[in-house]
Amino acid sequence: MKKQYTVDEIVNKRYAVLLDREDESKKIDVALKDIPVRIKEGDIVNIEFEGKKVVFTEVDFEATKKAREEVQSLIDDLKNNSSKNLKL
Repeated sequence: MKKQYTVDEIVNKRYAVLLDREDESKKIDVALKDIPVRIKEGDIVNIEFEGKKVVFTEVDFEATKKAREEVQSLIDDLKNNSSKNLKL
């Protein structure tokens, strides 16, 4: 069964730390050599495992784009609210 993960971190160009999109307190480490597609931090990926073996991987480009836009919107809101609260 495919599950969706966020690529939280790439460590030493050797493995990816993946956060379960349904419960981000759950994370797994997967060797990059076992992931047949190029991934980067922040990507949303669909991965299927058989046991501990990766049998399917794809980057969900639409979900990745949406997540990045949401994060950027939050950052912009924080910047705007922060600058409004500054006293000159």
